[in-house]
Amino acid sequence: MPSTATRTEETAEGVLLTGTSAPLRVNVMTPWRLSARRVQATGNGPLGRGARGPIPLHLIYEARDVRVTPGQPVTWHMTLRPGT
Repeated sequence: MPSTATRTEETAEGVLLTGTSAPLRVNVMTPWRLSARRVQATGNGPLGRGARGPIPLHLIYEARDVRVTPGQPVTWHMTLRPGT
């Protein structure tokens, strides 16, 4: 998830993204085990250049060996809330 935030903080409710704009809390729930959750600083690379300004951080969730079977729905949730 790209973000204009400049700082992140791990909390019990997910990840809190803060910076010059309003804080944002991100939480992801999946039926499979997440193998990694990390933050990537984009620097001056192509991923850091947005049409309306810089995008300094990307919040990345990874899962390995996820199997999706035809006819069996898979549901995951990403919740975005204003941070406090």
